[in-house]
Amino acid sequence: MEPARDRTDTLRDVYNEQRVLVWAPFGRDASVLCGVLHQVGIDCLICKDLREVRDQLRHGAGALLLTEETLTPPVIQLARDIEAQPSWSALHLTVLATGDETAQQRLKLRISYLGARRNITILTRPAAPLIVVTALES
Repeated sequence: MEPARDRTDTLRDVYNEQRVLVWAPFGRDASVLCGVLHQVGIDCLICKDLREVRDQLRHGAGALLLTEETLTPPVIQLARDIEAQPSWSALHLTVLATGDETAQQRLKLRISYLGARRNITILTRPAAPLIVVTALES
């Protein structure tokens, strides 16, 4: 007989069945982030550009992890796709951002491109792997 599992384990299994889309177009950010997520059993997919993110969202995702560099005016198209998700959808956005004050001001403007989305977590670089994983799991 299999030991009883608590509710947290069950929720973790359900979450692990969902994909996290990772969009970080510069450097090694995307591969490093996916490596961290894979180590804890979170399925993720690296998206190379806005078109791929939009295409993959149509196939479903539990979260979108992106770097602040992706938040340029064309991302308004992505905001429309996010808002078009079913009302029960809880697509979570996690933004990996630079921590200095000037960058924070730019980030506020850039996040406004995403519209009135409420499920946004901002992580400041450098972000420890545990922080990234916790943000996505919660």
